[in-house]
Amino acid sequence: MTLSLLIAMVPSLAYAGGIVFERTASDLGKRRASGTIEETFAFRITGNQPVQIVDLVPSCGCVVPTLERRTYQPGETGEIRFGIHTTSQKSGPKDYKLGIAVRDPAPRTHVLTVSVELFSEITIEPSNLLIYLRGKQPLRQAIRIRDHRPEVLRVTDVVSSSPRITTKKDRGSSGTNVRQVNVTIDAAAFAIGRHEERIEIRTDDPDYPLIDVPVTVVRMPRVSAFPDKIWLYAHSKDHAKRQVLLRDERGEPVRIVHVESSIPGAQLDWSKEKAPLPSVMVGLDPNMINVDAEPQVSITVAEPIEATIVVPVGFR
Repeated sequence: MTLSLLIAMVPSLAYAGGIVFERTASDLGKRRASGTIEETFAFRITGNQPVQIVDLVPSCGCVVPTLERRTYQPGETGEIRFGIHTTSQKSGPKDYKLGIAVRDPAPRTHVLTVSVELFSEITIEPSNLLIYLRGKQPLRQAIRIRDHRPEVLRVTDVVSSSPRITTKKDRGSSGTNVRQVNVTIDAAAFAIGRHEERIEIRTDDPDYPLIDVPVTVVRMPRVSAFPDKIWLYAHSKDHAKRQVLLRDERGEPVRIVHVESSIPGAQLDWSKEKAPLPSVMVGLDPNMINVDAEPQVSITVAEPIEATIVVPVGFR
């Protein structure tokens, strides 16, 4: 669900109790698009009911929110750190938003906004790497830094957060305004799942001393669930039904032998015969879900391999 749809579907914020922010908007003025800009929004819990923050919905992938915990008691205080990854973003005025879906105990949403005018003399192509792995052969990717100024920056060092990702500076041709970093992904070293890594490109330029490039590596399992996460509406008070399909990457039939959930009262039904796309029907009561307990549905298959696929449950 998009942030705009979340805002439209949740009741008005005119409410005396619950979570109260000291401010919901911040203007950071003019900033260079280099690294990460961070703002902090403090809040307190009023009234006599605990508050549960069920989801944080950023307006784009460059917004990275951080929250210490999800449940707060009356009288407690907390803060949400609002990080904005600005590397290689286009120059100009920007409004970044973060939707916060809460229960206090009624479902509501709040929206935090950070305004900033970005400017940049360089571009990074690509500004982040998303790599999907299936085989075990090494994968290679180039990161290019294009400097639009007369004096072109120089790359002094490149550091990877993982030994499974190696990097090398490319000397390049003299007189060019492009600097290149060659990246090699050791595919065989990555286990099944999603891996978040980073590449730090250090330069001799005081305005761009550190260029941070996020790297997401996804190793697909033999049998996958689609969707890979069950989403529920934070404002809903009714039971929700969701369908999950399983697929073998080699196209062989899949046989489900057991399904269970960590959520009380979950209604589960699944295909009993082998099929290319067997399904699981999941019925859930949103009011029975504790987001602090990492709610999930576990699907066990016996063919074509023995495996358990875990599908997490979240709110939008």
